Amino acid sequence: MSFIEKRAALEQLFEQQEFEALVKQGAPLIFEYEQELDIDFLLLLAKAAKAAQKNGKYEYFLFKAQEKEPDNLAVLLLLAEHEILFGSKLSARNHLEAILEIDPAHAKANSYLGDILLDQLFYDKALLHYQKAMQADQLAKNEQEQIAVSVVDIYQRSRSTAEALAFLEQYFPKEKFQLNIEKLRLRLYQTDSAYKGEYKASLALLHQHLPEEIIYILNLAAIEPDAKAAIALYDKAMALELSEKEKTTVLKKRAYRLVQAEEWAKAVADYDALIAGEEQPLYFEMRAEAKEQLKDLKGALQDYSQALKLDGAASRLLKARGLLFAKAKQYDRAAADLTAAIKETGSMGLAELYYHLGVVYTKNGDRNNAVKMLIRADQQGFAKATVYLEEKYPEQLQKVRANSADKIRAKYEAEFARNAESPILQQAFGQLWTPNMSKIIAASEKELLELPAFLSKQVLDKMSKEMLLITPEGLLFFENGAEVPLEAYYRVEVESEHAILLTLQPVKGGSSSSMRISFFEGELLLHYPVLEVDSAAKYYYPVEQPSADQLEKLNKKALALNYMPAIEAAIAEMNT
Repeated sequence: MSFIEKRAALEQLFEQQEFEALVKQGAPLIFEYEQELDIDFLLLLAKAAKAAQKNGKYEYFLFKAQEKEPDNLAVLLLLAEHEILFGSKLSARNHLEAILEIDPAHAKANSYLGDILLDQLFYDKALLHYQKAMQADQLAKNEQEQIAVSVVDIYQRSRSTAEALAFLEQYFPKEKFQLNIEKLRLRLYQTDSAYKGEYKASLALLHQHLPEEIIYILNLAAIEPDAKAAIALYDKAMALELSEKEKTTVLKKRAYRLVQAEEWAKAVADYDALIAGEEQPLYFEMRAEAKEQLKDLKGALQDYSQALKLDGAASRLLKARGLLFAKAKQYDRAAADLTAAIKETGSMGLAELYYHLGVVYTKNGDRNNAVKMLIRADQQGFAKATVYLEEKYPEQLQKVRANSADKIRAKYEAEFARNAESPILQQAFGQLWTPNMSKIIAASEKELLELPAFLSKQVLDKMSKEMLLITPEGLLFFENGAEVPLEAYYRVEVESEHAILLTLQPVKGGSSSSMRISFFEGELLLHYPVLEVDSAAKYYYPVEQPSADQLEKLNKKALALNYMPAIEAAIAEMNT
């Protein structure tokens, strides 16, 4: 048989998808007919080897093809693709650069080289090649979209939202709607608060072009901030042909959003359907919350009880059922649940439980236990407990505060002399310190811009009313505009040339905390509380003459109890 006849037989094997046989019979022909070989024959062998998953043979046939025509762009591109998948990125880069020396506008070579450079963190070079790939206008839609994803990722690393959007508009104009590109735009809008209006418009556009794909609808609903709009998406999802697993997923998500939207009856219906399929404690818990809002206290209590049977003594469930028993005026059962919840709760959340238990004891006529629980909540800084004690038990609160203050003072009196000698604290003594709002705003500008305007204003208004007064005995701190200040004794834990770390013990009792103070250009820098993840320092400056509002706040006391003597003396001096 001649080479032409043997080649025709091999081509027939390729059509019959007999790839292994083709490789086995074709490989020897490379040596037998070396002078008659052409690129197309070697590529036929390479394609068969690839289909037969013989990577070594595939690479070998490509190298033979390159030997035949070193500048063949198709061969160089196949070698680059093979190296990207199975070999060396450096070798792939060499092949791609060889292509671009011959054809600088080669779209796929530019695209692949952009990917390699991006992986190697050469962002500017990657962008250059991605731009060239897009300008050639030779790529398939999915390849163009993948470049868009990579370019947006690069721009987001440098927080260049405007440049990323300009790139998308250049190659994927808005008037030609593309689902995946619009999702990219939405991602950009979502991460930059300057584009809130565009974010809403993009969401609305995606709603208009909703494909009948369950995963897509679920993903879109997950990022939809408006609960009612999300519910509408879930309604559309439920109208599709879904598996039982998919229906359950949609029901769970829709039921949760119905609770958010306060559509209680519909939420109950969805949780009914979920419970019919599988009895999970969360379903009973959420249905109980909805039933409570519908004034079905009996049904809500039954659901909480069933959730507890399934989930054991979960603190949140005991708390929820306890509060519901209290609403139903079943105070003994409420106290039992709240007491059990306290035993199951860590330090976080205990103060609130003590408060609720104190209120229940009050309503049940058990004053002694009520005061004990409310005092514990007060000592842990739960503001509602303080207000409730002042209203219901002012004499008991005053007595406990006085006893606590005496005991804590006795423990800290030895620190007064050491505190007075502190070079850093000496700069703070005898002055009222208030926030330097211009510096605080500058330091927190990014975080504030991400908040709604009304919320930013609330945060800043509260912060502007802070006051700090430090004496060698102790300090008084009105944090975030609080009406009731933190009055605390302190000891120096660590002091350096530049900063001091204090341990604070509230006069009323409860847990201690830490405060760090330093000075810069005459201003006090305050970190409070000092935690494992440190917050930004707040700048304070000394007030030469306190305002009438500030003096009123300093002199006003919720209880007929004086502050510690040194604080009282400092306030008296300011009053004069």
